[in-house]
Amino acid sequence: MSWIKSSFLSIDSFVDKFKLQKYAIYETIVSTFNNKPDFPHAAPMGIIFKDDYISIKPYKTSRTYKYMDKNRCAVINFIDDLKLFYIFSQEDKDMSKLMDYFKVVSEFTTPIFKNSNLSIEVKVLEDVRKDDIRAEFKCEPLNYIYNMDYQKEFEPINRATGCVLESIIHSTRISLYRRLNTPELISKIDGLISLLKHYRRIIKKVYPNSVYSWIIDDIFNRLKLE
Repeated sequence: MSWIKSSFLSIDSFVDKFKLQKYAIYETIVSTFNNKPDFPHAAPMGIIFKDDYISIKPYKTSRTYKYMDKNRCAVINFIDDLKLFYIFSQEDKDMSKLMDYFKVVSEFTTPIFKNSNLSIEVKVLEDVRKDDIRAEFKCEPLNYIYNMDYQKEFEPINRATGCVLESIIHSTRISLYRRLNTPELISKIDGLISLLKHYRRIIKKVYPNSVYSWIIDDIFNRLKLE
């Protein structure tokens, strides 16, 4: 596997190079660390390329927020394996059993994912939503690394892919809303559960006996929705 490292020049040149788009929300896995880089943490997180910075919006109760705020750095990993999104979305995950997914790269402070297609190291500049339950970190991109050998295999379009991704995101919200336990957030849970049930019906119809089917069943078991 060949990796290419480079310093970040500008948002415009970067999105052009990798055929990305500014102001689109890209679902990634953001890696951080607590006290030492050799014990990383990671969680799925949407990111946005803005005109002169990258926006990351963790909830302030999350470890991602805590570690980004503390260490002022993180790595954005572009990964196309939905099973990894699910594994790292779980609040009760045991990170000590997941260390094999990471690798240390010189010039990067924070470990990256071994099977990341593209990873960007960022410096946290400020939280531009200080009074909200959810932060918005304004991040300066520093370095990036990408896998030269990676070639995406053709995958037929299937409705299950989007349904699983939405289900993973909604499952994290249900867990968070239950934990925060405010009337406003609790009132949103039934709607999210209805969406999960809808997505599950679609997945079982269009992609039965697949990893997507396993993920949605495990979400229902883990959240005790049945």
